Amino acid sequence: EKGIGLAYTAGLIHQMSGKMHVESVPGKGTSILVDIPVVLIENKTVLKNIDHQTEEIITAENVGESGVRSFIRKERKPLILVIDDNVDLLRMLEESLEPDYNTVTATSPLQALTIATQHDFSLVICDIMMPEMNGFEVIESFQSNILLSHIPILILTAAADKNIEYTGYKKGAVSYLSKPFKIEELKIKIESILSFRRELIYRFQSDKDFHYNEITCSAKDEQFLQKAVSLVHENLDNVNFDVEMFCKNMNISRTLLHTKLKNITGISTTEFIRKIRLNKAYIYLKKSSMSVSEVAYLCGFNDPNYFSKCFKRAFDVFPSKVKQVS
Repeated sequence: EKGIGLAYTAGLIHQMSGKMHVESVPGKGTSILVDIPVVLIENKTVLKNIDHQTEEIITAENVGESGVRSFIRKERKPLILVIDDNVDLLRMLEESLEPDYNTVTATSPLQALTIATQHDFSLVICDIMMPEMNGFEVIESFQSNILLSHIPILILTAAADKNIEYTGYKKGAVSYLSKPFKIEELKIKIESILSFRRELIYRFQSDKDFHYNEITCSAKDEQFLQKAVSLVHENLDNVNFDVEMFCKNMNISRTLLHTKLKNITGISTTEFIRKIRLNKAYIYLKKSSMSVSEVAYLCGFNDPNYFSKCFKRAFDVFPSKVKQVS
């Protein structure tokens, strides 16, 4: 039986300062009338948010035939996109996750794919069985799109079939949850995925010699990162190699390059170039007979003093000390 229950509905209506009137006649049926306060402002409908702390702007852009609806609060929380054709489930997840995460929900996978390119999502939760486009196709669409390939995907399904779970992982999903599930179980899954992503970013920032497949979630991201690192290596001693030249050689816009690097590595494009240079400098200092100044110039720094400051900030040791130990 579908539905979220009369008591649950009444609770939601009450939290939105609304009223529910129920009339029931034995043998004839039940009629329910719901009143929710609405204010029109500049042709936009504003409803009170469930927790009374924010307002939700509902327009044709985010609620319409597509069924897209969003709760995005001002606090900096992880942003999660939830895709499912079950509206009741979406509303339940929206309310349950809201204290810890910002959420955008969509009943239309095609619309969700468009929305995914417009926001910086930390995670996608996607149902497998949907009429317009199944979850496997959604995963493939994310994995093949350079704008979206870094976003981890958790799949949901009501089908008790291990083959579905296996196929989901094979397509690129990072986790799996069977319906019905407890909300606490989902929250544990979400936090585990986000913690792992933070660990990957930390690994990139702390390791001087990393493997691309260890810090990326997709083959496309692995190729992207490998190309980015190779470009910096190819221009290691070029002091004029900057963000503009980097973008031109990567053949993508400055905004996209920044977004991708930020999501994969946690740092900006400028910081990325500097880190790759400093990583190489550390290796040279450990394994070669070059002086600190020679290494600085070789790695694209035209000021040895500035190089030493950057090196100390990155590795908490001066390059001269690394040279002495080696």
